[in-house]
Order: sequence, then C-alpha cells, then structure tokens
Amino acid sequence: MRLHREPIAPPERSAFVAWLEAELAQRRMSKPDLARRGGIAHGGIYDVCNEERPPTLKILQAIAQGLDVPMGVVFEQAGLVEPDPTLLPTVRQLVRVVTPLPEGERQRLVAIARALRQYTDTKER
Repeated sequence: MRLHREPIAPPERSAFVAWLEAELAQRRMSKPDLARRGGIAHGGIYDVCNEERPPTLKILQAIAQGLDVPMGVVFEQAGLVEPDPTLLPTVRQLVRVVTPLPEGERQRLVAIARALRQYTDTKER
C-alpha cells in the first residue's frame, strides 16, 4: 500500500452550508442565535455547518423560521427541490424579503409594483 506524501485537500463545503453561513453573516447572526430563533438546540445547527450530519426536516424548518425565509427557499438551497425556472433571481429575492411582512404591507408593495409597471409601460410607448 502506497501512502500519499502530499496533504490531501479538505473537501469543499457544501453549497448549502456556504449559503447558510453567508445568510448568517449578512444578518450578523450567530449559529446559537439562529437555533434560538428557530426553536432548536444549537448543536443541530453546528452539526449541519460542520457537515457532521445532513439537516433533518426539523432543522430545515428551524433554519427557515430562524432566518425568516420561506421553507421553499431553504429546501432549494438544501437541494431537496428544484428551483422554479420561471422565477428570475430578483423575483426570488423579492419573495424572500416580502414574505415575512404583514399582509397590509405586502398589499402596499403590490400597489407600488403595479404603479411602477404602469409608469414603465407608458414611458416605453
């Protein structure tokens, strides 16, 4: 048996863990904060981030709750569902931002979007 003398590169972090850590950094949120907001023990978050075990449904739900994003976003990032190809990246971003808002605020944003669309349509004529 031959041993390699060069060090073996560590495996790349999964895309899901990279996404999760980027989301935490963007929000300036720690892993214990995420666990607390998601209602689970922080060990589950650490296990997933250290790739010691894959995320369970309970952990994925806690991540969605803790980050205040739709479950579909977390499922897409975890590779459990295919992204909707009809949604542009900016539309996905809008959905993530708007979803946690109260219904009245969402309706106001819809009215703003409609007004912007009407303005754009009349400007292009």
